Order: sequence, then structure tokens, then C-alpha cells
Amino acid sequence: MKPSTRLWLASLYLFIMGTASLAYTIAELMLGVIYGSLLVTSDAIHGFMDSAIAYISGFGLYYASQRGRAFPWEIYRLESLLTLLSIVAVLALYTYMLAKASPFRAVRQSF
Repeated sequence: MKPSTRLWLASLYLFIMGTASLAYTIAELMLGVIYGSLLVTSDAIHGFMDSAIAYISGFGLYYASQRGRAFPWEIYRLESLLTLLSIVAVLALYTYMLAKASPFRAVRQSF
């Protein structure tokens, strides 16, 4: 099997898993809001992040599989770059959320 075919199959797998994860996440979000569960709602937000990363990585692999005259081997770097950027974005978001909800923040403000 050619590398471009394997990349295309991997991107298809990521799109399918992203869609399945998104459907599950929407159902989980609806149940979390209906029952007022903060735990389930926060897990749904985490599921949205997982779906977004699956789609971003899937797009990167899809474009990497389109190698031809218009797409030289350097397009493989695009897939790596998109994956790295999505990881950095998720880490930045979670760092911001952690800093916003940090118990040390309340201690520092009291002094």
C-alpha cells in the first residue's frame, strides 16, 4: 500500500472518529445541561476539544495524502504543524482555565 493511501485512510479514520465523538459529546452536553451536572457538562467540553483535534489532524493527513506535482513532500510537514498547533492551543486553553480556577489565586488576592 502506498504511503499516500495509508495517509488517506488515516484521515478517513480520524474524520469518522471525530464525527462519532462529536455526536456523543452533543448528547452528553444535552444531558449535562438537562440534569444540571457540572461534571458531565465539563466532560462534554473536553469531548468537543477531542473532536476538534481529530478533525484538525484529519485535515492535515488528508492534505498530506494529496502528494503530486502541486503537493511536494513538504506537505507532510503541514500535517505535523497542524497537529503541533492543535496541541499548543489545547494546552493554552487548559492552562488558562487552570489559572482562572486556581485556589492559589484566591490566597494571593487576600494578602
